[in-house]
Amino acid sequence: MAKKITWMGILVISLVFGMMILGCETDPSDSTGKTPEEKTTAERWEHKWIDDSSAVTINHSVADDGVCTITVGGTPVSDEWERWKGNCGYEYTAKKNKNYTYVIEAWTSTGDRTVSVQYFGGGDTNTVGGPPYLSKLLTITDMRTTYTFVGKELPRGGVIPMEFQCADQLGTFFVKIISITEGGDYDYIKIQSVMPSSNLIDGVEQQFTVKFEYCLASQEQGRIEILFNNLDEPNYLFSPDNGFIVVNKGKGSHTFNVTALTKDWTKLGYEEEFRVGVVLWPYPTPDDTYYSLEGEYKTLSFK
Repeated sequence: MAKKITWMGILVISLVFGMMILGCETDPSDSTGKTPEEKTTAERWEHKWIDDSSAVTINHSVADDGVCTITVGGTPVSDEWERWKGNCGYEYTAKKNKNYTYVIEAWTSTGDRTVSVQYFGGGDTNTVGGPPYLSKLLTITDMRTTYTFVGKELPRGGVIPMEFQCADQLGTFFVKIISITEGGDYDYIKIQSVMPSSNLIDGVEQQFTVKFEYCLASQEQGRIEILFNNLDEPNYLFSPDNGFIVVNKGKGSHTFNVTALTKDWTKLGYEEEFRVGVVLWPYPTPDDTYYSLEGEYKTLSFK
């Protein structure tokens, strides 16, 4: 089944690009000699950042009960995907290759707003597609509500600002950090192997064997689909016959044995490469949704 979506679009729920100040992995204390956990709640909320290209303003204050009031003023960015250009952050100490469960209370002074909660930014700059930025999108209302979400494993440890990115909408909202604890199951796809992955011949039907592990934690059922970018443009994705399975909540593994047309995009003048992706969707999946729960892709070589 053809899907006219980009690789970044397919992962938009779990990857939101932003900016942050990188913390030190070996020493979680700052110039005061304190770790985030040794500071007051107000001190942990001192991280605030606004991009130079943005005319938005952000002011915040922290009450004795730990509630942070964040007010967005000035001129908001026009694109919701640029809400990262203004944020207010809460520092915590994390360990490399560990994941965390985040519990927060959040609500607005009036109406609804979507906030990108970026719980990690930066890391290995050699990662395909650039450094990882790990986020959770939350839509909050004027009712004080507790939200719990489990993040992915962090590529780096040290001091991490958990940013509440909010530059796209004026108004006031409130956040209270209840807990940040190590562990918890989260949605993931991990491709273990692709055969063949190299020495491909351009423009032929090729049998591929793709082995992967998965975890579905956010809902009772999901749909896992294998996709190749072998249509009219590199960002148009195609799922071959028998290229999907429906899975229940939990962990497991599976092997796709499928036939797909190979396409060497570099011969056509594109910088993009031929790729295979394994993507976890909500199930049932609305026909018009391009928002996946999780996914991973691998580049395939003609050399």
